[in-house]
Amino acid sequence: MNRRISVVVSLVLAMFMLLSTFAFGLTKTSITKVAFDKTSISLEVGSTFTPSVTLTPGTALKNQLKWTSSNASVAVVNYSGTISTLRAGTAVITAKASTGNASAAITVTVTAKQEAKEIKIPIFERGRPGESPADNNYWSKFIADKVLKDINVKIKWVSIARPNPQGTKDAFNLLIAAGTAPDLIGEYDQSPGYMAWYGQGVYQQIDVKMLNQYAPNYVKYEGASVINTGKIQGKQIFLPAKRPIPLDSTYVKMYRQDWMDKLGIAMPRTLDEFYNMLLAFKTKDPGNVGSKIIPETYDLPGATVNGSATGNYPFRPANLSDLEKYMYSDIATPALSWEPEKKRLQFLNREYNAGLISPEFMLDTDNSKARSAFMNGNAGVWSEYIPQDNGYIAALVKNVPTAKISTAMPLTQRAGTIATSYYYTPAVGLMNGINKNTKNVAEVLKYIDWLSKPENLNSVMWGVEGKTYQNKDGKKQLIPDYKGSERLINGSNKDYFALVVEGTDAGSDLDNMLIAACPPGEDYRYLMKDQFKYLRSPYNIGVPNIFIPKVIAAQTTYGAPLVTKYKQYATQLIVCKPSEFETKYAQFSKDYLESGYQKILDEKKATYEEWFKK
Repeated sequence: MNRRISVVVSLVLAMFMLLSTFAFGLTKTSITKVAFDKTSISLEVGSTFTPSVTLTPGTALKNQLKWTSSNASVAVVNYSGTISTLRAGTAVITAKASTGNASAAITVTVTAKQEAKEIKIPIFERGRPGESPADNNYWSKFIADKVLKDINVKIKWVSIARPNPQGTKDAFNLLIAAGTAPDLIGEYDQSPGYMAWYGQGVYQQIDVKMLNQYAPNYVKYEGASVINTGKIQGKQIFLPAKRPIPLDSTYVKMYRQDWMDKLGIAMPRTLDEFYNMLLAFKTKDPGNVGSKIIPETYDLPGATVNGSATGNYPFRPANLSDLEKYMYSDIATPALSWEPEKKRLQFLNREYNAGLISPEFMLDTDNSKARSAFMNGNAGVWSEYIPQDNGYIAALVKNVPTAKISTAMPLTQRAGTIATSYYYTPAVGLMNGINKNTKNVAEVLKYIDWLSKPENLNSVMWGVEGKTYQNKDGKKQLIPDYKGSERLINGSNKDYFALVVEGTDAGSDLDNMLIAACPPGEDYRYLMKDQFKYLRSPYNIGVPNIFIPKVIAAQTTYGAPLVTKYKQYATQLIVCKPSEFETKYAQFSKDYLESGYQKILDEKKATYEEWFKK
């Protein structure tokens, strides 16, 4: 027994000696040099800062340092080297080795906290029923409070009505004319929006050095290819936001699938099949609607200006040249004299005279009549951006419980051909420029940078874990039925972070589309899944458009009057007798060209040839 005790005691003593030797060795590691990465720094009152310190030898530990302040009323420092400023003045912070004489000092100049400078940031007001005002809710306050705390910048939200893209342009134009526009002015559409404003001298050039100094996180987040889309003739004019769903659209043409099922109609793939489906809707009335039936809804913008941008895709030739893409694909000035646009208008004329589209589309300037026909179950085809659905599909199902909706496939001119979609690359969303009257440019860039930081973007984009989103299978998922004050505005908070990215980036194109298109409580995932499938099917190809960052002077001069003239001419061409179409089209097209459109085409052609002359 005594022998066993003796062995145990010997082991304990040996262990004690070993640990003592180890600890003794640590304390005896002499620091020969202490160095800061800078010798002085300026801080505002109420801020904290931890200087970077390097010890020699590298095995030395920072807890061997003793930190002191020469003026504790100005700045104090804790045991780990974090400096906290108290009042204006100067203090020398010293880090000295606990053994030996090695030390280093950093001079801290503390200045009075500057008054926060105010910046005016636009926020889209989409008018969604039951939604909080975009400029006065939990998230608008959260962002403003955190930005003030983090970067000492005061945000004033400027509500911009967005009933539709034109409504937004009109709202900005009124503020620009009044001299009260926000510090950032931007839109999605190149020529009719931000390029037109650039041509009018609305923006100031962005100093690239300032951009890199005050917004390094933004520059890193967007990447060079996206940043460069904001340059015009080598000058940085815009602050582009990248788009996580480059080819896909949340704008969906929807069919009454229950009508199709009742009539035994398969999904149309050609224009003729689509026309015949509308004709069957009218003549056979599968919904028992009677005289109120509208096979396909249209409003004035959809039939004219907006329709001219993408509605002529099925009528374009398969071998469209890059020059034609550049000359006719932008939506600044409708291409009335272009053959594909003529064919589109002629197809609408055929539909109108057969009673297949809204008979009073020309009086429906805001889609309200078309929307009402759809909600009441009187329409066979309706188109809308799903995020802006605002409960219309739910209203349809409430009014017509048997109603079923399906997503339309892209249409082609004839059987056996492939549908074509056009897009710009790299894909960008909002393109904002800085108001020429803005004085606080650095603060605007600081805010863009703040929004680009992962921790801030994540908070604004996803909200609060366990309330607005959850982590499931390693992926974030929004919680659609959360009703608390922290709920995401319009289901996604997109309008708050769209300055840097167009839509929630959930890791895949499909997930991004679903989040963008499916607001809380209104789950239309099946529509978007079909849209995603159709756009990537063998029956559809994506073709890049040509965009040249140069203002077309003739477009600035003649663009607005031509748009007005186009609305008038397109409406007359749609409603005239089919026998009158060719004569009227030749007359209108000639006048349209002579009214400035030919000058636009000539300038665009010269611009294209100069740009690609190499």
